[in-house]
Amino acid sequence: MKNIHYKQLIAFAAILTLSACNNSKNRTDKSQEQIAENRDSVITIQLSGSSRYKHEFAMSEIVKDIQYIPLETNDDCLLGNRIGQPVFTKDYIFIVSGGILFQFDRNGKFVKRINRKGQGPGECDTRDFGIVEKTQLIYIYDNWKLSVNIYDFNGKYLDVIRNPFSQEPDGSSGSRMECDVKGNIFFNFDNFGSMKYQYTVMDNKGEFLYKSPNPILYDNKKKIWRFSIYPSAMYFYDNTLYYNYVFNDTVFRINDDYSCSPAYIIKIPKRLTLEENIRTGTNEIPYSDFSGHIQHKAIREDHHYIYIYNNYNPYSEDFIPLFSRYDKQKKELLDNINPKLKNDFDGGMDIELAPFKQTDNVFIYTYWPHEMQEKLTDGHFAETEVEFPEKRDSLKTMINNLPEDDNPVLMIVTLK
Repeated sequence: MKNIHYKQLIAFAAILTLSACNNSKNRTDKSQEQIAENRDSVITIQLSGSSRYKHEFAMSEIVKDIQYIPLETNDDCLLGNRIGQPVFTKDYIFIVSGGILFQFDRNGKFVKRINRKGQGPGECDTRDFGIVEKTQLIYIYDNWKLSVNIYDFNGKYLDVIRNPFSQEPDGSSGSRMECDVKGNIFFNFDNFGSMKYQYTVMDNKGEFLYKSPNPILYDNKKKIWRFSIYPSAMYFYDNTLYYNYVFNDTVFRINDDYSCSPAYIIKIPKRLTLEENIRTGTNEIPYSDFSGHIQHKAIREDHHYIYIYNNYNPYSEDFIPLFSRYDKQKKELLDNINPKLKNDFDGGMDIELAPFKQTDNVFIYTYWPHEMQEKLTDGHFAETEVEFPEKRDSLKTMINNLPEDDNPVLMIVTLK
C-alpha cells in the first residue's frame, strides 16, 4: 500500500466512494433504467477558477427583503458570545448558546430553555440539535455523553437514545446531526482518517436504518493513508439531504432508501486535490506550493439556484472567498460573485453570503447591539445612499432603543 501511485489512489478512492454510496444490505434493488435515469440527472457545473470578481453587487440588486428580530433579554435567557446558527419553525426560533438550547417566538420574545446542562436525567450539553415540526419534537445531541435527548416543544423531557456509537471501533462518533421530516436522525462524520462511516441514519427509537461505510482511512500504526476524504457540508433541500466533500467534485443526494447517488459535479480548475492534501499532511510538500489553487468549500441551494462556495489560496493569508450561482431552470452560471455585499438596501450592516448562514434563499446573521451601534451611527446613515429610506428610518429607531448589553439582533436577509 505504501507504494501505490497517488493518481491510482485518487481514482480508487473515487470508485470506492461511489461504491459505498450505492451498495448496502439495506438498500432496495434499482433497475438499470433507474440507474441510468439517476446518471442522466446529474448536473455538471464548470467554474472558471479565476480569483478576480467579475460580478460586484449591492444588496439592493439581489435582496428582496430584510427583517430584524431583537431577541428578548432577561436573567433567564442571557446569551453568551458563542452562539449557534438560529433555526426557525412556523412559530419559534431555536438558538444554542453555551450548550443550552433557547426557544423564542417569531417576534423574539423569550419562551423557555429546552435543556439544562449536567449529567442527570434530561440534562445535556448541546453539540447539535434537530427539529421535527410535524411531531413537535426536539432532538439534542449531547456533546459529552454523545447520547440524543428528546424533548417536546413545551420543553418536556421525553426520552434518551443512549450513545449509538458506544460499540463502534476507533472512537467513531458523529460530528453533526440532522433530522428529516419523519424524525430520522442523520449523523455526519469529520473524517480525519479514522472514522468508520461517511454518514449514518437512525430512527427515533435508536435503531440504525443505514450505515454508509467510509472506505478511506488512515493507518495510525503504519502512518500511511488508506485513503481519506473530509466531509465538507450537509444540507436539506426539499426534504432531501445532500452532502459533499472538500476534496471530491461530486455532491451526493441521499435517496429514499438512505443510499446515496451523485446529484451535482462541480468542476474547478486548479482544485486542491486529495493527493495534494495527503502529501502536505505527511509533510512531503509545503502548503506554500498551493499558491493559486482553489479549495471547494460547500454548496447550498433553493428552488431557483445552486450556491457554490470555494476558497482561493486556502492555506494562505491571501485567501479569497469565491461564490458562484447556478440557475437550475435556465442552466446558466453566474460565476465569481463577490460574496461581500455593501448594504444600500436600508443602510444597515454589510453582509457576506456564506453557506453556513443560509437556509433556502434566506440568510440569517446575528449581531450584538453594540456592534450595530458602533457601525451604524448617524454619520454612517448620512453618508450612505439607500433604496428604501423608510426601512433605514425604522432601523435607526430600533438601534436607538437597544441597550448595548442586550441579547443579539437577528438580521434575516431574503434574496430575490
